[in-house]
Amino acid sequence: MATLAATMFYEQMSSHLQALRQRGKPFTVAMVACMRKLLCVHPSDRSLRGDLEEGSLWGGGDR
Repeated sequence: MATLAATMFYEQMSSHLQALRQRGKPFTVAMVACMRKLLCVHPSDRSLRGDLEEGSLWGGGDR
Protein backbone atom coordinates (compact mmCIF):
# COMPACT_ATOMS: atom_id res chain seq x y z
CA MET A 1 0.00 0.00 0.00
CA ALA A 2 2.85 2.39 0.73
CA THR A 3 4.24 1.90 -2.76
CA LEU A 4 0.85 2.54 -4.33
CA ALA A 5 0.53 5.77 -2.35
CA ALA A 6 4.07 6.79 -3.29
CA THR A 7 3.34 6.26 -6.99
CA MET A 8 0.18 8.33 -6.69
CA PHE A 9 1.57 11.31 -4.77
CA TYR A 10 5.34 11.41 -5.44
CA GLU A 11 6.25 12.54 -8.96
CA GLN A 12 9.58 10.71 -9.19
CA MET A 13 8.05 7.39 -8.19
CA SER A 14 5.11 7.95 -10.52
CA SER A 15 7.39 8.62 -13.48
CA HIS A 16 9.40 5.48 -12.64
CA LEU A 17 6.21 3.40 -12.69
CA GLN A 18 5.06 4.97 -15.96
CA ALA A 19 8.43 4.35 -17.60
CA LEU A 20 8.31 0.68 -16.62
CA ARG A 21 4.75 0.34 -17.91
CA GLN A 22 5.70 1.99 -21.22
CA ARG A 23 8.47 -0.58 -21.61
CA GLY A 24 5.83 -3.30 -21.47
CA LYS A 25 6.19 -4.47 -17.87
CA PRO A 26 3.02 -5.83 -16.27
CA PHE A 27 1.56 -3.68 -13.48
CA THR A 28 2.58 -6.11 -10.73
CA VAL A 29 6.17 -6.34 -11.95
CA ALA A 30 6.39 -2.54 -12.20
CA MET A 31 4.99 -2.14 -8.68
CA VAL A 32 7.53 -4.62 -7.27
CA ALA A 33 10.29 -2.60 -8.95
CA CYS A 34 8.91 0.53 -7.30
CA MET A 35 8.79 -1.29 -3.95
CA ARG A 36 12.44 -2.18 -4.36
CA LYS A 37 13.29 1.41 -5.27
CA LEU A 38 11.42 2.63 -2.20
CA LEU A 39 13.12 0.14 0.14
CA CYS A 40 16.63 0.25 -1.32
CA VAL A 41 17.24 3.88 -2.18
CA HIS A 42 20.38 3.97 -4.26
CA PRO A 43 23.13 6.44 -3.27
CA SER A 44 23.07 7.85 -6.81
CA ASP A 45 19.44 8.88 -6.30
CA ARG A 46 20.18 11.87 -4.07
CA SER A 47 16.82 13.61 -4.50
CA LEU A 48 14.78 10.66 -3.17
CA ARG A 49 17.32 9.93 -0.41
CA GLY A 50 17.17 13.56 0.74
CA ASP A 51 13.38 13.47 0.81
CA LEU A 52 13.41 10.28 2.88
CA GLU A 53 15.92 11.66 5.37
CA GLU A 54 14.06 14.95 5.77
CA GLY A 55 10.72 13.21 6.04
CA SER A 56 9.23 15.33 3.28
CA LEU A 57 8.31 12.24 1.24
CA TRP A 58 5.75 11.32 3.90
CA GLY A 59 4.57 14.80 4.78
CA GLY A 60 6.90 16.11 7.46
CA GLY A 61 9.76 15.12 9.68
CA ASP A 62 8.32 16.10 13.08
CA ARG A 63 7.40 12.58 14.08
